[in-house]
Amino acid sequence: MSGEKSVRSTLFGVILMLSVALSPLVSAQISVSATILTEWVDDGNDNITHGYRIVLSESLSFAELDELAVTITHDDVDGNPIGNWAMDWTGGNNTELSLTVNSTLNWKDEITVEVWQNGCCSPSNLIGSRTIQVTIWNEPLSDHEITRVTNWNLIQNSVNFTASESWNLTFIGQGWQQRTGDILESNELGSGTLSIEESTEGGTGTVAILLWLDMVWLNETVNGMDLQSQVFEMRGNGTIGVNNSEDGVDSEIFGNVVNSYIIRSLDQGIVEEQLRLEANGGIHLYSEGGGETMEANGTLALLLIETHDLDGQRILSNTEFEGTADMEIHSEDYHMDLDINQIINRERWENGQFHSSLNRIQGDGAFDFSDEEENSTMVVNATVYEIFSESVDGMKTGDKLHVDGTFSGDVNGDFGIMRDIVATDHSQENATGVAFTTNVIFTESWLNLSGIGNNPFDMEAAHNKTWDYEVPEEHWENRTVRLRWDSMEGGEPSEGDEFPERSPIQVDLEAPEANSTLGDVDITRETGLAPAGLTIGDRVDLLGSELMHLSVTATSTGTVVRDGHTIPVTYWEGTYGGDGLASGAVISEGILAGLVAEVTRDVTLDLDDGDTLEFSETQSLARVLSPSIITEGENTAPSIVSVSIREGSITNEGASSVHLEVEVDDVDWNVRSVTADLSALSMGIITLNDIGLEGDTSIHDETFTAEITYSGIIDGDVSIQVDVSDDWITTSGDYDIQLLNRLPRISSFAYSPNTVNRGDTTSVTLTANDGSGVTAVGLDTTQWGGNVTWLSLVDGDWIGDVIVPETIPSGDQVLSVRLEDGAGGSGSTTQFGTGEELPSLHILNEGPAISEVTFYDNGEIISSLGIPLTGTNQYTMTALVTDLDPVTIVQARLGLLAPPGQSDTWIAMRDDGIGADAEAGDGIWSVSVEVRPGVPGGITTFDIRGIDQQLAQTPVNDRTFSVELGASGEGGGGGQAVLEGASNVWIILGIIGLILVLVAVGLVLWIRKGGLTQMMTSSDDLWK
Repeated sequence: MSGEKSVRSTLFGVILMLSVALSPLVSAQISVSATILTEWVDDGNDNITHGYRIVLSESLSFAELDELAVTITHDDVDGNPIGNWAMDWTGGNNTELSLTVNSTLNWKDEITVEVWQNGCCSPSNLIGSRTIQVTIWNEPLSDHEITRVTNWNLIQNSVNFTASESWNLTFIGQGWQQRTGDILESNELGSGTLSIEESTEGGTGTVAILLWLDMVWLNETVNGMDLQSQVFEMRGNGTIGVNNSEDGVDSEIFGNVVNSYIIRSLDQGIVEEQLRLEANGGIHLYSEGGGETMEANGTLALLLIETHDLDGQRILSNTEFEGTADMEIHSEDYHMDLDINQIINRERWENGQFHSSLNRIQGDGAFDFSDEEENSTMVVNATVYEIFSESVDGMKTGDKLHVDGTFSGDVNGDFGIMRDIVATDHSQENATGVAFTTNVIFTESWLNLSGIGNNPFDMEAAHNKTWDYEVPEEHWENRTVRLRWDSMEGGEPSEGDEFPERSPIQVDLEAPEANSTLGDVDITRETGLAPAGLTIGDRVDLLGSELMHLSVTATSTGTVVRDGHTIPVTYWEGTYGGDGLASGAVISEGILAGLVAEVTRDVTLDLDDGDTLEFSETQSLARVLSPSIITEGENTAPSIVSVSIREGSITNEGASSVHLEVEVDDVDWNVRSVTADLSALSMGIITLNDIGLEGDTSIHDETFTAEITYSGIIDGDVSIQVDVSDDWITTSGDYDIQLLNRLPRISSFAYSPNTVNRGDTTSVTLTANDGSGVTAVGLDTTQWGGNVTWLSLVDGDWIGDVIVPETIPSGDQVLSVRLEDGAGGSGSTTQFGTGEELPSLHILNEGPAISEVTFYDNGEIISSLGIPLTGTNQYTMTALVTDLDPVTIVQARLGLLAPPGQSDTWIAMRDDGIGADAEAGDGIWSVSVEVRPGVPGGITTFDIRGIDQQLAQTPVNDRTFSVELGASGEGGGGGQAVLEGASNVWIILGIIGLILVLVAVGLVLWIRKGGLTQMMTSSDDLWK
């Protein structure tokens, strides 16, 4: 015993020592954990690397690292595998491993990364796991609707060797974002200011526009990862100033912008931009030098600029300028006043083609000056009666000048200038013999001297005339093709005709080119693929925007409170590719995972050609409009109220479609799916809807519906499992539904013959099938007093003879078929399996039968009818009329028993209890008959016929009946007695008298109708 105890003690000690020695290793293997971080960063070629960094919670030895394995699966949006990988720790150090996966990330992909520790235990120990849904930065995957507040400022500067431009846009407003399925729509609406400053080419002037924007609107629609459309619109009013200094003249236009908008849109990659600026104000010109000062002040009635660019082409350019001006020029001895009462400049281009233009200057004025030379003086006063210059659609149409003046002093006289277009559409050849259409502009000037004295100014009398043959195209150069003159100066005449060389020089109009008012600015903020939930240490590069490339690093976690929700967030910091920083918080879990809760941006970007862009912004989530529950902690699990078949039950073997309905109660209104497991019926799992599809009767009433058809043969109660899932939890339950056995289906059916009389026999042949087999088939005529005729199965057909019941209604009748199947089901049908009605058996109709014809005299039945000597004898005749169909008409053709003149007329009989009829609706039809004196005695015949609802009549052979006419018991006499009591003479005389009376009556009627007048007229009149 002691030896055994010694051995046991030794073994126990060894085990204890091993457990103590191994415990640190076991502890290390169990306690280590791995954090999985994204490394979705730029590979240097503007492509995102699909990479990860695995960080261990503690350092491990190389032997322990060899036991680690990393598995990665990558599935697309539909759950289809893109790839899966298994990796070891090769390339890592004691605490970290960086790896890349050979696959490309796409929107809605799902990646699962797992870190396993092998060799420590069986099965292997999972020490780290992360499932990542790929979304777009600031765009949660789930349906939602939120608002945000935004404040941003955008400045662009452009400088080159000859000009510079800058514009500054500020915005304060509200943002709105909504996702429905794959479509994400976002808007920003508010107000702001736009300041534009631009120097003119060569730096001689500047244009300054300041607009107070009462509406700034930015709308974007994204389908999946693709930007479908973007609209940026600004509307407002403000001020405009244009300053220029050129050739010693300073010019200034200042005005108020009364209507302006800038709209820039992007649709399916096509950029469209529209501009309208309408202003009014004033004009000022000033120059000074050489002892002379010029100043002009005017009114700007209209300044309109409209442009429309589409896909890099200017499809509309329209400018309009209208105003007036007063101009004053003066020096020590010179002064001029001009009143320009109309200044118009318009030009319009459409689709790159010149459309129209109008340029017009019109006015009048006066000038005077004085001069002195060698103690001699001269004073000049002149009136400018008209200044008019006009061109329409680029062609000169007006060129008028009329000046009259006088001068006095040591030299006296007058002078004048007259200029006008005296001919248009004149064909004139140039120096090379090429003909051009020209305007002929005639100018006449004169100088008359009335007193010269010593002529200190060497003045001479002059009278000059010139004819300028000028092409009307104002955009051409060297436009005069011929110049002719006739002058007289100092008594010396001079004439000439000149053809300038290289005249005219044709120049094409240059169409305006597209030029963005907003500059080449990418309005879109940073965007790109990102994990739906950021983990501390994640790195993501957002390269989706053209300019705003941002590298994001997750730094810490926390919560923010928005709209009554406490929302978990991950804080992050980022740097832009240029000089810029951004920081903020992104929601890390729940429905809104991936949405930026708050952000601050401050970036300066260097653009092409030395341009710079400065953008600063603060943005914050304001309200969560939907869903009402956005985190699991706020959620209440849904409950199942009822599960039912709307039609009550399901009939198997595909008899018909029914509707499975599941009523759900969810206080949070965030049910995402309702499914039913119909595996017991071999139908798998089906999804129900509450959006009006598949027979759903009301949208979003929390009753989910699916239309189903069961083609199997199971019947009875069947249990199904129903699952209701919201965003976080699934509620399940088992429910019974009832399945009924479907009757066998008839596929063919025929009668032979198919037209029969009642009581005939017809053969029936039909084919029926059933999933459980057909066991019995019979034709059922019990509703008409027949029975069930069971058919026999012969070579797959059911065959038998059926006796047509005597009481079956005439016409087309569908006989009911009784069927029984192998599952014990039975029933009757009058339809094929397709739902069409079985063929009908045509029952020939027989007319009503007439029987029991009876005559009554004051209620007593009589067998013969008496013939009266005078007056008439009245009787009632009745007949029993029977038919399987309702009798609608019974008539009698009474012959000698009819009223005078109606012996061959069918007279209606009655069964309504009125008149001669004793009782209504008893099938006995009645009519009054009469016997008159003089009718022959003996047997007389008459007819009775009936007509039923099917319009069948009593057969002709069954209509005739007879009754005996004999002597009356009360002194009556028949026709024979009358003849026997009278002589032949009296009969002859009576007949002759009757004829004479008839002739006399006829003659009178003929005369009244004009017969006599016609006889007295000539024969010619008769043909008229």
